[in-house]
Amino acid sequence: MDYQLKSLINDIALCSEHFVKTAGIHQGPPELYKDIAQLVTKVYANHVLGLINENSIRSTPQDLIELKKEVSKYADKPKAYRSRMSTEIPINLDNWRPYEQLSKKRKLYGWKTLKIIIDFQGHSLRSGRARAGEIEVDMTLVPRTAKGFHQSLDRLKLIARHEVAHIGQYIINNMLGKHEGGQPSQKIRTDDEKFKNLDRPQRERLKNVEFYTYLGDAVDEFKSKSKNLSPEQRNDLAKYLIALKAFSPIKTTTDAQIYFQTLRKYAPDKWKKAVKEFFKAIEPELKEYQEKRKGEIPGERTEPIWSIGKMMKSVQDYNKLLSKDPNSKEAKDLLKALEYQESLRQRLAR
Repeated sequence: MDYQLKSLINDIALCSEHFVKTAGIHQGPPELYKDIAQLVTKVYANHVLGLINENSIRSTPQDLIELKKEVSKYADKPKAYRSRMSTEIPINLDNWRPYEQLSKKRKLYGWKTLKIIIDFQGHSLRSGRARAGEIEVDMTLVPRTAKGFHQSLDRLKLIARHEVAHIGQYIINNMLGKHEGGQPSQKIRTDDEKFKNLDRPQRERLKNVEFYTYLGDAVDEFKSKSKNLSPEQRNDLAKYLIALKAFSPIKTTTDAQIYFQTLRKYAPDKWKKAVKEFFKAIEPELKEYQEKRKGEIPGERTEPIWSIGKMMKSVQDYNKLLSKDPNSKEAKDLLKALEYQESLRQRLAR
């Protein structure tokens, strides 16, 4: 194999591996995300404080007092924006492993600054956008309480993190000269044309370049919404988000659930991979549930919910045996084991 081609394949594998290991945490450059998150926080606080000063926010007098007090902690120059604002910041790639590895033998061409556009009118079909050298964040949320301010700010940071992940993809593509950055492995990729008749939200979630960005969003959503939940509720929320449970234990937006539901229906191989990486990322949050359930059935070993990958592999093995000889001893034994696992799972879920 040509040395340059082999080197390129190794670089692609390295970047893909990194994106898998950091799914849902920092897919893009972490220091760049911090800079953008600080900018978004300050601009949003200034905007909200400007609206308060203009008497443009309708709320109770007490809620307005508390909102103003909280927002003032983050604002420096109150200004109620009407359309959009933009600025440029340096591209900080410190502590980002793909760049550190690739920069040893490859160059990044033309990326010095990143243009940040904040739109206060918004778009009906998106909440943010990333293009080469540019990020756009829609800032249309108007809080009425201090709690609402922080919820809106968390949402804006989530949008920023998603778009920074895309910037990371652009940077890797630039250095590799290939459109491979942050995509799933070739064996589970799908053809975008196959889904052209679906609605836009579904098409977006099925794109290969969106696989890890939406997975990251799902992890962030779970961690945000599970902070004050009991171990049982966390487990139920996780199963709801990955489309294995019909009802959520709490009132929640369904962004993550739509993502997993779409993958499960139209790209099952992607769904299996996403479930596996999702539970890797949230394992610390579910560990308490696992520990609590251990030993509740004497003599039995409780399997944690994130062992679903093993279960699915067993099902695949059974289907293979079934296709060869449905009456074989191996097929019958494996079927009994699967039935036992399912009965145990149901007993633990009560």
